[in-house]
Amino acid sequence: MNPKHSDLAEQVKTFPLHSGVYQMLDAEKNVLYVGKAKQLRCRVQQYLNVGHRSIKIRKMMEKVSTIKIITTKSEHDALLLEYRLINKFKPRYNVVFRDDKSYLYIHLTADPFPRLHACRKKKVEAYDEEGTYFGPYTQVHQVHSTLVLLYRIFKLRQCDQYTFKSRHRPCLHYQTKHCSAPCVGLIDQSAYQQDLEYAKYFLRGKSDQVIQQLLTEMYQASQQFNYEYATTLHNQIRQLRQIQKGQL
Repeated sequence: MNPKHSDLAEQVKTFPLHSGVYQMLDAEKNVLYVGKAKQLRCRVQQYLNVGHRSIKIRKMMEKVSTIKIITTKSEHDALLLEYRLINKFKPRYNVVFRDDKSYLYIHLTADPFPRLHACRKKKVEAYDEEGTYFGPYTQVHQVHSTLVLLYRIFKLRQCDQYTFKSRHRPCLHYQTKHCSAPCVGLIDQSAYQQDLEYAKYFLRGKSDQVIQQLLTEMYQASQQFNYEYATTLHNQIRQLRQIQKGQL
């Protein structure tokens, strides 16, 4: 084994069997690659197995000097952190930045009642539609799973602008409790914006802060005998906690 890889192997032995994100760094501390793992030690050890390396991985491992890890509470948190780090460092060996148009983003429009949806685009800075972008995401099913969870918990709008403006009664998404029907005024802008802020925190990996704020609001609603709203908040908290445990 390459002496450098022997050192890496010793380093990897200390990694926990826990979910998290790993970063491959070169001698100048440049981030070459960012990945996520259900069990950090097992996943990273695979890179040291010469027999299972692709040409791309072999070339990358020749440059790797050290491996940095960040543990997370769940696989879902690891997924969100991975995307943020890829977006921040733009590692040369993460394929997503070599052909960005093939990958998904979650787009939050800039409307009074913003729409949250998946979209494809080449570069964030070159994209002409306003709003906020989260990503890039490398797997389609993960994007859609995340959106379904956000629709279920925060009931955000899914329809395009034309449909939104032309509706006169709630659609099926409202009937299945996946939308709060802002199109027909069943939620005011202030309440919708609050749910939207929670969703943005969630997408940035700050689910703990969301839960704490919801707990505060639930307590206040109970004190004011607004039990229907308190029950809604309780259900949101329960679902967020299930996500953190990887149960949804």
